[in-house]
Amino acid sequence: MAKYSKESLEKLLLLIDEICSQEEHLWFKEILLKKNNENINISDLNELHQDLRRTKSFLKYIDGQYWREGFNFYKKIKDSNLKITLTSDFKEMKIAENENNILEYVRRLILQLENIFNYLILKFDAYTIIINNPDLYRDNRNNLLEGQYGFFNEDKSPKALKNISLPTKLFWVKTFFNINYTYKIWNDLIFLRNKASHRENLRGEEKNRFEQIENDLEVNKVEYNKFFSLLVKQLIQHI
Repeated sequence: MAKYSKESLEKLLLLIDEICSQEEHLWFKEILLKKNNENINISDLNELHQDLRRTKSFLKYIDGQYWREGFNFYKKIKDSNLKITLTSDFKEMKIAENENNILEYVRRLILQLENIFNYLILKFDAYTIIINNPDLYRDNRNNLLEGQYGFFNEDKSPKALKNISLPTKLFWVKTFFNINYTYKIWNDLIFLRNKASHRENLRGEEKNRFEQIENDLEVNKVEYNKFFSLLVKQLIQHI
C-alpha cells in the first residue's frame, strides 16, 4: 500500500498552490524547483504555478460536478444527515470510477448501500419484524434469528449494526421489501471489497477472477452502476 494516498497528495498540491500564490513566499517557489532542476528560471516557476492553479480549478470542478450529481440522485431522501453522507460517498465513488480505481469505487458503492440498509433496519425495527415472522427470515442458507449471521447475540439480545454482516442485512432488506437484484453482480462487489484489497495475496481462482474483472473493467463498471442504481431506487421510496 502506498505511504501517501492520492487524496492526500491532491491536498498537498492545493496547499502548494496557495503558498505559491503569495508574493512573500516567492523564495519557496524557487527552492521547490531547484530541488528538481537547477537550471529552471522564473518563467518556469510561473508556468508551474499556472499549472497548479489549473489543477486546483479542475479538481474543484470535478468535485462540484459529482456532488451535484449525487445530490440529485438522492433528492427524494428527506433525512438531511443521511442525504449528505450518501452524497459524499457518491461523489467519491464517481471520482474513483473516472480514475478506474476499482477498489475505491467498490468501497464507496458498498458504503452507500450499507448506510441505506442500516437506516431501513432501524426505521422499521428489523429485530422485532424477524422475531414476529421467524419463518420468513430463515431458509437453507440463512437464519436471521440465531448464529453467526443472525441479527441476535447468543443471549437473544439485538446485535449492534456493525456486528451484522452485509449479506445478512441484504437478505433482510430483500425479504422485507421484496426487492430484486442480480446475485452475480452482488457477489462480484463483495469479492472485490473483501479480497481485492489484499490482491497481492490472491492465488489461483481468486487471482484469475480479479484479473478478469480488471480486464473487463469498462463493461463491469456499466453493470455495477446499473446494479447500484436499480437497487438504490427500489429502496429510496421506503426511506
